[in-house]
Amino acid sequence: MNIRNLSTNSPSYSLKEKEFDNALLVFGSLLSILKNKKINTIIILTSILNDKHTQECFKQISGIDNIQTIAYNIIVRNPILCKSKIIKRYLRKQKK
Repeated sequence: MNIRNLSTNSPSYSLKEKEFDNALLVFGSLLSILKNKKINTIIILTSILNDKHTQECFKQISGIDNIQTIAYNIIVRNPILCKSKIIKRYLRKQKK
């Protein structure tokens, strides 16, 4: 499933968007239960990017096979993540 290729006016685009939002909520709830603490989008994104098992779990929940597409969709929904020190630190670490 590639959300980026769909027209923003099409019904299938809005359906894919809603499905991804639902998958993000389900996954956030799962992380919250497993870690027994409050979860925000920064924690969700860094968990997905850092851990292969978490990536596979989110891929199964969302139906998206590409980790870059997943990260893109999360950042599009929360643009403030681009300013996050945690995300910047992760990206710097990946460049090395």
